[in-house]
Amino acid sequence: MDRLDVLKLMNPRLAGKAAQRQRPEREVGAVARLRHPNIVAAHEGFEAGGTPVLVMAYVEGADLDSLVRQQDPLGVRQGCD
Repeated sequence: MDRLDVLKLMNPRLAGKAAQRQRPEREVGAVARLRHPNIVAAHEGFEAGGTPVLVMAYVEGADLDSLVRQQDPLGVRQGCD
């Protein structure tokens, strides 16, 4: 498809819990309906070997958790950006 995607897999320890298994299904449904430049696009959701998988667009850069760990709490302006 000439694009770079990522696969988001559910932790196998959580996949066995019924309440947790519904989470990826809700996430796929919610993200699939959204189209916004600040929200990562979800392309597909499926199950492989009993593990829920979400196919998402690849976004270059650090994730928010890593950024906060490196720079401590962000200021309001930086957090909004």
